[in-house]
Amino acid sequence: MRSFGRAAFGTWVLATLWSCSSDAPVVDGKAPASRADRFMVAPGDLQGTPLKEAWTYEHDKEIAGLCYDKGLILLWTADNDLLRLDPATGLPIEYRLRLKGPLKCPPVVYRYPSGATGNDEIYVVQHGDSLSCIEAETLLELWNEKLGFGVSSKPAVGEKIVYVTAEGGRINTYRKENRTPSWTYSAGKSVSASPVLAGDMVYMASEDGNVYALNAVGGWVNGRSWIGKTRARITTRPVVYQQRVFAASDDRLLYAFEANDGGTAWKFATGRIVKDQPHACSDTVFCLAVDLESGEHVLYAVNALNGKPKWKRSKPGVEGRTYDEPGVPGVGAFLCPGKELVYVLAKDAPEIWALGLADGKLVHRIGLTRRPDFVVSHDAEQGRDDAARGLVLMAVKKGSGQGARVVALKERRVYRGAEPAPKAVEPKAAEPETKEPAVKEPAVKEPAAEEPAAEEPAAEEPAAEEPEEG
Repeated sequence: MRSFGRAAFGTWVLATLWSCSSDAPVVDGKAPASRADRFMVAPGDLQGTPLKEAWTYEHDKEIAGLCYDKGLILLWTADNDLLRLDPATGLPIEYRLRLKGPLKCPPVVYRYPSGATGNDEIYVVQHGDSLSCIEAETLLELWNEKLGFGVSSKPAVGEKIVYVTAEGGRINTYRKENRTPSWTYSAGKSVSASPVLAGDMVYMASEDGNVYALNAVGGWVNGRSWIGKTRARITTRPVVYQQRVFAASDDRLLYAFEANDGGTAWKFATGRIVKDQPHACSDTVFCLAVDLESGEHVLYAVNALNGKPKWKRSKPGVEGRTYDEPGVPGVGAFLCPGKELVYVLAKDAPEIWALGLADGKLVHRIGLTRRPDFVVSHDAEQGRDDAARGLVLMAVKKGSGQGARVVALKERRVYRGAEPAPKAVEPKAAEPETKEPAVKEPAVKEPAAEEPAAEEPAAEEPAAEEPEEG
């Protein structure tokens, strides 16, 4: 049986589920039109912005969760149905799976590499201690294994082994072919974040403040495994990017460990607690930190190579830069990177912001008719999957008197060429037409032809500002 959609939106896109408050007011105090209520975007609010409507899917039952993993969009309901939506149309495939109970954590998708035998799989943890393997194309349950311990986070999956963390701080591994144990390793305290499989290593972060690098086949291997130490607990999933492992500790530091030996490459002080998984793309690590006293949310963009801040999304920015934008609240959630922008959900308003990837400046505020209950955070395969850049997924679990719905927005392919360029070029383009009669005079012709060359720097002024952003 063939595997489903191996090319759909690329491969290996990490996604995490974010729960949001749903009691935000309507934008500008206006009651949403019927179409706007369906799309969560008021008519016309996307005009002139980098995002466009992709699709909306309405469901007649309450949505319990939504995730996007390796090109698959998965939705599960409050009455325990698992559905898979077509990324191109938003329509569900003809199959659905009746779950045995509520999901402990979001599902995990595994796609077999080209040339390998096997159909793509989905792994779910049910009842907190039961692991199921599901065929991705048909949503047929292939097997279910009672683990005998409480699972603390979603598993990591390789071609032959599944990695599952227990509530007591132990990582257990099982062979796919017969579900027999492979190896186990215990951390000092609980592991509340999912492990990460990268190459021949698996990385996990523990509440004992350590990051553990273990061999994917044998566990702890002398000379290959290592422990990276921080000064407080770690509750967020580490990120492996550009041969480094990034972990956010409750000591208010973001750490970069060398993936080969665990040496500390750099530390970045956030001054706040990072409560959500960092994301990485475009040589940048993004982390959303929270001040527990004031409640302020700050999004940091940190240089992945040297640990120096590129920008931070708060009123006082990096190196004296300020964002004097009245009425702009803090960042509520990281959504995804675009080609030259980063999309985030506002903290205290039903809005999506488009921020400059290079400098964090607010480019657009896109009003929503209501605040979503769920949004999906992903980094588009750490920026390598162009098809997933600018893909915004959000859901309302249950509308007032209406069904639940999922909304997908997508970045316009030609946004930058279609918006800024005409504003700079249009007035200049009309001038040569009025001077056409002067072309008959040879002496006047050459200066007239040189005028557009003198005007070109003025037309390129928007591009000239970009070096100043760094």
